[in-house]
Amino acid sequence: MGGPARDRLYPDEEDGAPDDFSCEVMRHEDQHVIDMATVDQAYADWDDLISHSGRQVADERISVWDGLLDNLDLEIGDNIMLRNPDIPNQSAPYTILQTHEDEDAHSIRMGWGGRNRLHKDKSDEEVNTPDRFAVEITQFAPNHRIADSESGNELDTSFTEVEHHSENDIIVTAPHGGWIEPGTSEQTRILYNLLDDCSLWNFEGNNDGGGSFDRWHITSVDVQGECFPGFGMVEDHDWDWAISIHGFSYDTFLVGGLAPMGLREEIVSEVEDVIDAQGDDIEVTAPSEDEWELFNAHSEDNYINRMTENGQSGIQIEQPWETRQDEYVEEIPKAIARGLTSYLDSE
Repeated sequence: MGGPARDRLYPDEEDGAPDDFSCEVMRHEDQHVIDMATVDQAYADWDDLISHSGRQVADERISVWDGLLDNLDLEIGDNIMLRNPDIPNQSAPYTILQTHEDEDAHSIRMGWGGRNRLHKDKSDEEVNTPDRFAVEITQFAPNHRIADSESGNELDTSFTEVEHHSENDIIVTAPHGGWIEPGTSEQTRILYNLLDDCSLWNFEGNNDGGGSFDRWHITSVDVQGECFPGFGMVEDHDWDWAISIHGFSYDTFLVGGLAPMGLREEIVSEVEDVIDAQGDDIEVTAPSEDEWELFNAHSEDNYINRMTENGQSGIQIEQPWETRQDEYVEEIPKAIARGLTSYLDSE
């Protein structure tokens, strides 16, 4: 490069840049490393960090050396991004569940499932997951792109946030878009276009070769704006209504959240009509607090409730694989829009 170009890398040198020097080459999507840490095993009695059947959320949660927490100005409950420097493009978000004192400074402890999130090859086959290894702590800054319904937001990165903030009081979201919970990004964008001037937030994870759910999923009660800057731009608006669209592996369609039962039943009725028209046998229900405990979104900590002005106006859709493909990709958002509009018009 020419002299002026070299000088850009030596702004404080009165005599300008040298003719020859070494530099690092960085891609746009690379994350800035803010600290290093050593990952180690969680202790056997730390049950909240050890995976059991049906408790995948333990893989997303970690214990952090208390001094490291102070150094990074983080708190319990914050999200943090870790990267394995030994495997290209191997990063995953985690939630700080607790702190610990440790002889080894800069230590992070997690269960086998948590460590395995940083040791997946592109074919999604499990590789040797060590008990102890070094990680980089990075600033989590996904590639921001404004929602564009015409382009369809073709993804070219492993993880992307898509957000659009309007002045309306309704927001639709997909926290597990892309290949984390396939179909949810598409349905959220369709719903966003159906509702008049509403807002949008999607987090989309796309891991080439599979494994997106294992690497990128963060449970809804743990989503925070520190790790997801696009979410940070919309979470404090105090929305009248907030909708999240999810997918799971059961054969039931749930309309959960703390929104009024009357509203959720309007959506149930519209979705039932769509499913009946396709001739499929899928139960649709608005679960109570005692039903579908892990998926009913009745927790006040669920971000979809936290985002609303009264903390009681979140709507969470959990749906099977069948209603996230083919004709359902468009018909389910239309049903949700009809149910919401019908309820609001009747008030």
